Amino acid sequence: MIVTAGIDPGKKGSIVVLADGAVPLLAARTPLFAGFYLPNSVIAILRPLGCASRLDKYDNYYAQVIKLREALTATDDAEVTIDDIVRGLDDMRDSLVTDRRSPQVDLAVIETQFIRKEEGMTSALSIGEGVGMWKTALAACCIGFKQLSTSDWEKAIGYNRKKDDEAKVEHVKWALQLLPRLEGYLRERELPMSDTFAEAGLMALAAYNGIKGAASVGR
Repeated sequence: MIVTAGIDPGKKGSIVVLADGAVPLLAARTPLFAGFYLPNSVIAILRPLGCASRLDKYDNYYAQVIKLREALTATDDAEVTIDDIVRGLDDMRDSLVTDRRSPQVDLAVIETQFIRKEEGMTSALSIGEGVGMWKTALAACCIGFKQLSTSDWEKAIGYNRKKDDEAKVEHVKWALQLLPRLEGYLRERELPMSDTFAEAGLMALAAYNGIKGAASVGR
């Protein structure tokens, strides 16, 4: 199974995670409180999806190693049976079993943001803050990512949008066509198939296509 994520990093943005470019595993809005980004909440979303989640398992593993070592080097007064040793080895093995409910993301695509003159300095700073937050959180959670412009990820999913087309409207149409399961996933959670979820889903599909070699991502 190939797991990919797409991220629209704005304050009205979102993240969508897909399995094999089709099955939604996660869809969430960018965490905000009173209009401010919540980096800790972003980490909470990403941590189970990145290799950083394995750190807890290795902590458990080493705890079991120490426990078994102490049992084997105990004083003569303490009896250590073969069953105790086997149990200890089983605990060590179980501590490293990957939780299948939290698949690891193979690649994330985050959309490159461009500032229009009419948006002003405040908007530019806000967008930059969002991009930096997501990139830092991805790196902290050991999730590899590529930053692509809208036109790059559009090409990666095989669409060449006409210049006069309304991008956000077209992206929703494409998502409904290419990712029909995403609409149902969102509906079950009382979320709309808005442009941000559509774009994040399509970016996750672009990442999947790039891994499979179906399209040239980021070239």
